[in-house]
Amino acid sequence: MPVLPPDYPALVYGRGVDEEPFHEETNVRVLNLRAGLITLSTRVEPGQQLILLNVATEENQRCHVAFVGDLHLGRSMVGIQFSQPPRELWRIPAAP
Repeated sequence: MPVLPPDYPALVYGRGVDEEPFHEETNVRVLNLRAGLITLSTRVEPGQQLILLNVATEENQRCHVAFVGDLHLGRSMVGIQFSQPPRELWRIPAAP
């Protein structure tokens, strides 16, 4: 398995639980090629669709909220699941 950097700067786009569009800066911690963690101040719910934009490459990918953790310092830890492995989005090299 490739070595993954600790996190990636990203923008998150979606709609809050009130259906208002939002975008927010965050960092994505990639846990594996299917899931990651972000923090958001906007309230989201499991199953909700989001779009992540890699700030460095300006490429984006859809994902959905897998779980929402506790609120800490005004931000919730949010588990996300990628719709496809994010190798291209994050430029993760394939394992040898």
